[in-house]
Amino acid sequence: MKNKTILILAVAFFAMLAAYYIMEKPETDIYKKSEAQVKPLFGNINADDIAKITIAAKNNNTTLVKSDKGWVVKEENNFPANKDLIDKIVKSIPAMTDEEIASDNPENAALYKVDKDNAVHVQVFNSKDKVIADYYVGKNGTGRTSYVRAEGSDVVTLQKDVFRYQYDKSPKAWRNRSIVKFDAEKVQRIEITRPDAAPDTPLAEAAGGATQTVVIRKNGEGTWEMTEPEFRTGKKAAIQNLVRTFSNLTASDVPPQDAENTGLDEPYITGKVVLEGGTEHEILIGAKKEGTNNYFARSADSDLLYLIAKYQVDIFRKKLDDLGNVPEQKPVTDSESGTGSGEPPVVPDAAPQAQD
Repeated sequence: MKNKTILILAVAFFAMLAAYYIMEKPETDIYKKSEAQVKPLFGNINADDIAKITIAAKNNNTTLVKSDKGWVVKEENNFPANKDLIDKIVKSIPAMTDEEIASDNPENAALYKVDKDNAVHVQVFNSKDKVIADYYVGKNGTGRTSYVRAEGSDVVTLQKDVFRYQYDKSPKAWRNRSIVKFDAEKVQRIEITRPDAAPDTPLAEAAGGATQTVVIRKNGEGTWEMTEPEFRTGKKAAIQNLVRTFSNLTASDVPPQDAENTGLDEPYITGKVVLEGGTEHEILIGAKKEGTNNYFARSADSDLLYLIAKYQVDIFRKKLDDLGNVPEQKPVTDSESGTGSGEPPVVPDAAPQAQD
């Protein structure tokens, strides 16, 4: 009885394994053309020809448009798009070929998830609004590949460096959330103007009072030193952390661009860096958005509003003791105290005792 149970379980396991293989695993018998036979999947188009991309998935529909100022997301009121995300797609389209063929059987479209019900449908347009590439991105293959089927074709191809997740994003996920970006290694000077209050004081309470300007720079030996509000040798790890955060400051969210009470007309905090060659980057930080733990922020050279998290704001509110070493106290001489000689003061002998 025991052996019979084991046998039944084994049969069931292998049946499930076979079903998984049939439904989920890609076919291993990929037909690969010779180099002389390989053709571009969409003809001789160039990345520069691409002016618009529409992406339709089950839960996400996005239109990306190339404007005079760069790519924008139409569904997000033409907010600037993440150039890095789009560049990966734009570069991959002319590189797609028919070199590796997984199937030419229309009944296999669902297997590779390149059918209209399961695939991500991508259409690419030129500047005259003419479709120059039309395809369906399916499931991932082995390695860095995915299955792709061109519109109007039953042929399923395997494409390198093409991934479904690159396309299947909400319109919000395509927005550019980079506020400032620069090479941290080239920073020569940092200047932060902030409320002169303890870092744990709520920013709204501290704003409007006295301010403190902190200046940190690299000296001639390439080491960090604080020059304002007082001279201190810099704490390398803490300053590098500040510079790294500043150099790739990315928003946690993007608020409505007509938001009010942002506090950016008179910023609570400003942070500025000067790079080798004199290039400057400046960030403005304002009020906390009501009901969140995020703060309004923008680059000084842009009107685009962003939100950054409290931990990012806190980087600009570090104590002086966190950023620089406490100055050593040296002994005070007579000349420094105004008593004259420059020698340590002489302690007079005790007065003689009165005789009986």
